[in-house]
Amino acid sequence: MPTVQIATSLNDILRWWAMQMRDLLPRRKTRRPTLALMLSGPDALYASLWPAERPDTELSGTPADAHDPAALRSLAAQAGDRIVVAVPDAALLDTTVDLPATAERHLADIVRFEIDRLTPFRPDEVMFSADIVRRLAGKIVVQLRLVPATVIAPALAVLDSAGLRARAIVSLDGDRTIPLDRPRARGIRARIAVALACVAALMAAPFLHQQMALSETARALDEASPATRLAEGLRTRLDRALHGPAALVAETRATGQLPDILARLSDALPDDTYLTALTLKHRHLEFNGLSADAPALIGRLDSAGFANAALSGPVLRAPDGKHDVFSARADLPPETAR
Repeated sequence: MPTVQIATSLNDILRWWAMQMRDLLPRRKTRRPTLALMLSGPDALYASLWPAERPDTELSGTPADAHDPAALRSLAAQAGDRIVVAVPDAALLDTTVDLPATAERHLADIVRFEIDRLTPFRPDEVMFSADIVRRLAGKIVVQLRLVPATVIAPALAVLDSAGLRARAIVSLDGDRTIPLDRPRARGIRARIAVALACVAALMAAPFLHQQMALSETARALDEASPATRLAEGLRTRLDRALHGPAALVAETRATGQLPDILARLSDALPDDTYLTALTLKHRHLEFNGLSADAPALIGRLDSAGFANAALSGPVLRAPDGKHDVFSARADLPPETAR
């Protein structure tokens, strides 16, 4: 198929898909007006509806008394969440500051922390916005827009008494704005985060189930390990009890010096050491027992002339708390080998 025809078909498919998606979207509603609490003087606070197209004109005619909560809520029902506090142009203060480029990532937090250095105000004395207007080598130029908290405090208190929240502070000419935190938006973001976490949990559920099953199996194996080790130890002791004497007899015939070997081993071991098992095969001794200090036995065996003496298993504390349970091995002294 020619390339041009493929491209045309793909464009047709994309156009059709876009039309279908557009039909699924809700129809765009007429933009609601904005409820503005206007501060025209120290004690002059009025509420008015501004049309979306021309925010500097009034939609509702004569401004209503902003101190009437019922009137405020009636106007807010028409505006939805489009509520602002409008202040005289002179109340909004603009300035520019230079900050390191690294401040861009957490600009609002850094400006809030440095506000008393950058301006004559403390953080609790102003509301502000910070916007990057230019980026230079290693730094950013930030426009700060501030309004003293005392200027807008009456309007915010009136809104709060009516159960309303402002989304921004604007100048009366509508040209300058300071956005305010919106709890509702944060709530939506929080719900989105929770929803995403739930989706992630659902996707991870099979893997978590498998991991739990593996952990349960590992736990069962760990719990069975002591019983397994005990059974293996009993099996080894039984095997040595059945075959140890015969092995000693056979090895005695091979070396011819078993009494000398036992005497030397007895001399090497201290009086607080007791053997519970002993095997001799191919001039190699293996023995188990109890001792007050099992690791010290290796040095004593070396001093007695035994070769390659070493502990052959972990040293455990006996129930009496006074002895070590040990397993050891050593090769016969060279002079006893023939």
